[in-house]
Amino acid sequence: MSTNPNSKAKATRRLRNILADNTACEQRVKMMLDAITVAHEFTRDRQEQSMLETAASISRLDIPADLVSWFRNNIPTISVKRASDLSSSMRAASLIFAHSHLDKALNQLLMLSVLLRPSDWNERINDSCQTKYSLKDLRSIDPLKMAINATNQFLTRQKHAKITKRNTMLLRYVGKYPASPNYHRLDTQALELFDAMRHQLIHESSHNGLDLSEATGQRCLAVVSHVGSLIESVAQYIDIPFDEVDSLEPVGEVGESDVEKVES
Repeated sequence: MSTNPNSKAKATRRLRNILADNTACEQRVKMMLDAITVAHEFTRDRQEQSMLETAASISRLDIPADLVSWFRNNIPTISVKRASDLSSSMRAASLIFAHSHLDKALNQLLMLSVLLRPSDWNERINDSCQTKYSLKDLRSIDPLKMAINATNQFLTRQKHAKITKRNTMLLRYVGKYPASPNYHRLDTQALELFDAMRHQLIHESSHNGLDLSEATGQRCLAVVSHVGSLIESVAQYIDIPFDEVDSLEPVGEVGESDVEKVES
């Protein structure tokens, strides 16, 4: 595969940012789980203390200001609507946070895979293309522009697909590239359970049977590890040494236009 060096450099920057986001997500989930332990310490001898008072107590601990702000904004809402105690609230917040991270990472990794290895995806993109061109269009429109439009349509539709569908699609192309022992890849059943828990938490009025036990935190960390495995596999798939991604500091946001849309 011949890849434009400029595209490759920008893709490396994008992967570096996704990896940095993954590390930050792991740190925040662990911090939330630590806060649960602290919350239990606060409430053990003060059973009469309300959830919001406990949340206020936690906010005075040595926790980064941005996370304290996040707690203040989210814990009251989640507690009132979906949880019976502060521990469940924080586990619910961790689940939502990790799910959002997984959703974003899958979209970005799919985009990089499609744009840096377009020939592999041509048949799938062609099958999903909804734009119909007349003979006049075919004679007047630049073929490259048509390819770009079809690719953009495909990527836009994937953003609305279920997480498990996007994950399975990506693994069909990058799954043969193994991740290091530092990461553990989840199977489809585990991802379906994680996705279903988030759906019930957000979209259903009843949360009967929703397990927000200590295992929830471990599921969130497992999702972070899964994303790490995908980053490593995608790097191999688009022929970028993972050392170049993992050894460099993250840079500013890289827009989609910074990656070549289609490689000829």
